[in-house]
Amino acid sequence: MEVGLNKLEGIMILTLKGRSDASNTSKMEAICEKLIASQEKNILIDCTQLEYISSAGLRILLKMAKQVKKDFGKIAVAHMNEHVRQIFQISGFIELFPAYDSVLEGLNCFHPKK
Repeated sequence: MEVGLNKLEGIMILTLKGRSDASNTSKMEAICEKLIASQEKNILIDCTQLEYISSAGLRILLKMAKQVKKDFGKIAVAHMNEHVRQIFQISGFIELFPAYDSVLEGLNCFHPKK
């Protein structure tokens, strides 16, 4: 699994690539903890290249989401493939994370139209 960070217009984009399972989530967890510590308020999780996410990966995202929301921030996911979307739906995470079809739509959710 590869994890990347990029900040665009005040929004931190967390890019997940490959397969996230119990054997390889340590890097993802370290980066998410860093985001929590730095008190990032707006985080978009880019799932464009995410092939699979296990309960271990979901747990890390949930922990980050709880802290972001506690600090009055916003977190969303974007561009999930059908398999990843199913995992989010079955686990109930689709109710916790606003989901967008594209990264651009996800970015736009942080800038409400007047």
